[in-house]
Amino acid sequence: MADDGEPVSIKVNKFPNEDKMYLHLVNLIKDRMGVAHMMYMHPRFDEHECVRVLTVECLPGKSPVFVKDGNVERFYVRTGAATSELTGGQAQEYIKKRF
Repeated sequence: MADDGEPVSIKVNKFPNEDKMYLHLVNLIKDRMGVAHMMYMHPRFDEHECVRVLTVECLPGKSPVFVKDGNVERFYVRTGAATSELTGGQAQEYIKKRF
């Protein structure tokens, strides 16, 4: 979805087919989050408002997930409709309470 809530067609990303797009997503998840977390994500292709889109259903994880950003690992949480990065002590406190 675009920031305005409109669906973005998979055609915009210029992948030759859905398999290539799916493989790209899986590789990103494996590289940046780790293959162990794939069990909590369920990608599928859907029709939404007459547009073909890639939908990813994400289930709650059983352990914290750090996202690799180059050589740095970052920790994010959902805060209402936004995503916030927690640093150092904030992440440690959140993880202690959540997991």
